[in-house]
Amino acid sequence: MEVRDIVAICGSMNRAWESMKFAKISFERAGYIVLLPADPDSSGIFTGEPFISKELLTAMHYKRIAMATIVYICNVGGYIGESTQMEIEFARGLNIPVYFAYPM
Repeated sequence: MEVRDIVAICGSMNRAWESMKFAKISFERAGYIVLLPADPDSSGIFTGEPFISKELLTAMHYKRIAMATIVYICNVGGYIGESTQMEIEFARGLNIPVYFAYPM
């Protein structure tokens, strides 16, 4: 099997995190390199005690998007929040193809 593209996975951290982790496994099994946002559990985001600032986490994720050759949106139930919409626009501005888990 050969290595395929680099996929950055995006979506609502509150609504789609479990779907994002499942998508990561699926893409990796198909030979893709996968980039996910920082794990909200280990970064402290969900506990209210983050050890990394939200600004730094956001900057890191945008860097991941810029490194990707494909962006995959986990839009569970068709939901796309403000942050995810900005990530989509950023990727499209870099001419990176954007794909959605659910039709828009």
